[in-house]
Amino acid sequence: MLIRELFDRPHDIHKTEDSEESVRWDGFVSGEQIVILAQEIREDTWSIEFRVGGRQDARGDLGDSAVAIFSTVITAVREFVRDREPRVITFAANKTEFGQETGRAELYSRMIKRFAGSAGYESGFRDHGESRQFILRKQAANPADD
Repeated sequence: MLIRELFDRPHDIHKTEDSEESVRWDGFVSGEQIVILAQEIREDTWSIEFRVGGRQDARGDLGDSAVAIFSTVITAVREFVRDREPRVITFAANKTEFGQETGRAELYSRMIKRFAGSAGYESGFRDHGESRQFILRKQAANPADD
């Protein structure tokens, strides 16, 4: 799978909540409900998570739907960044679930490389045992551009 595919196949989602400290999108991908939630956890620091079919563990049993799911999530994150311009975005991926490697942390790492720079963010991560926390920080404005 080419990483660009993750940016090219979103399904329709609708913003169903947009408050000062929370934004939510809802939709369906291959018959499964998808919920994407951005919550402000500290001043201008936002956590983003998503659930498919009520589960956060989007395992390999999703088959070809995985591309549509991640593309849809990226679409919501792009909209969120455009509308809110958050200073910091954080999210996590489990490296293993039920004793098996998921590959999700590596997939997220590749997605971030493409998304972060084009959106004006620097990226990094911290490993915490079975999970990896990703952190995107808004790049400082270049004074020479003013």
